Amino acid sequence: MSNELNVLLKKENDSFNFKFPILKTA
Repeated sequence: MSNELNVLLKKENDSFNFKFPILKTA
């Protein structure tokens, strides 16, 4: 369960970074 949650969070984080790449470099 914990591992699945980590994968989900990483997927959401990657999606967020893709949508808002400018924040990643800030």
